[in-house]
Amino acid sequence: MFEALRTIRRHLRAKQTPEYRAHVAAERDKWEGYALQQASMPVDATVSDVDIDAAEAAIRRAMGSMDMTALLPEPSEFVKRTICAACGGGKELPSVRPMLYCDFCGQVTDYDLKQAMAEAYSHPDVATFARVGNRLRPAAMAAGRAGDVDTFRALTHTLMEAQAAWTPWTVPPRAYNDDAYRQRWVTYQTELAVLTTFDATHAALQDRVIGLTQKLRWTGGNLAAMGLQAMTGRTPGERTRPRVVAETFWPLVDVLLQQAERTRVLLDGSAVRTLDPDAMPGVVADRLFRSGLAQGWLPSLDPADGEVLVERLQLDHAYQRPTATGERRHCTGCGYDLTVLEGATTVVCDACGRRIDVGGPAIVCVGCNDRVALPEGEASASCPSCNALVRRV
Repeated sequence: MFEALRTIRRHLRAKQTPEYRAHVAAERDKWEGYALQQASMPVDATVSDVDIDAAEAAIRRAMGSMDMTALLPEPSEFVKRTICAACGGGKELPSVRPMLYCDFCGQVTDYDLKQAMAEAYSHPDVATFARVGNRLRPAAMAAGRAGDVDTFRALTHTLMEAQAAWTPWTVPPRAYNDDAYRQRWVTYQTELAVLTTFDATHAALQDRVIGLTQKLRWTGGNLAAMGLQAMTGRTPGERTRPRVVAETFWPLVDVLLQQAERTRVLLDGSAVRTLDPDAMPGVVADRLFRSGLAQGWLPSLDPADGEVLVERLQLDHAYQRPTATGERRHCTGCGYDLTVLEGATTVVCDACGRRIDVGGPAIVCVGCNDRVALPEGEASASCPSCNALVRRV
């Protein structure tokens, strides 16, 4: 698997143009500037120190300032085999972003770990929302320990807003331009945190996670260089990142899986599940959790131990070369070139995250004859090729 990841990474790098690299460099500079400013703020905070209104005002200013198309990776050369739990359609088009949406109905269906690791280098390596996090996270933890649900909820909501604003590559693509979706996602993540934080069983498992994390043993790497990289907001490189000793790591994996199972039990008996804007079936949510766990820890494991982790997490790594062909239409939300398969009704644009209505024949622009598709709920838009007005018929 790791050799395949290295091959994909080399392939993606080779395809970058000078203009693309310059654009990404400009985006990196912008976000590193944010990070350096944020990192200068004090780390410790209490509830009384937090000005939630000011934090939310800063978040609103940051919303929409990130050009996500600057970080759009090249499509994978592979298709991750998966079946949509909503409509039963099979995945036929190559992955672009790690989160996979059904090619036929637009439902989130899986997570492509290979694509996530192959394109990770293209994300700004910054401690993005450190300023907000440094002030709110300790206060939220204090509120949780004190049993203060209302304060914990308010602080966590602001943290989730900050994550969507300053680290958009860590949230679902649909949150990029759909304000209603983003608000629902923030609310769901907040209420999920409330549900788990104030559950005694989940809290006990979290204490075990903390204890086992502190007992992890590490080997190799360069902690001094790693610390310097962290101070400047950069992700540690392979030469500086230490490797975790596997025998101390497996007990932590076991408890993390127990914690995930407890979360599923809590959700099954709670109205919080109805808040999920993706309405993910439990099997899909489990795939995403396990894939995220693997993505976070694979860089710190020896390759052989990484293979063991993927196996223990029961992740399906069945891939195939793409063979499907479809009709080309342009997303009027951002101009991205969509591939629409026969029978598809809705797709999620990989570039801008909007849900695009592709049911029925394409809309043909009267100005340039371009074939376009409109986002759900929109009756008209400007043609991305010639700016003429196109209308739904």
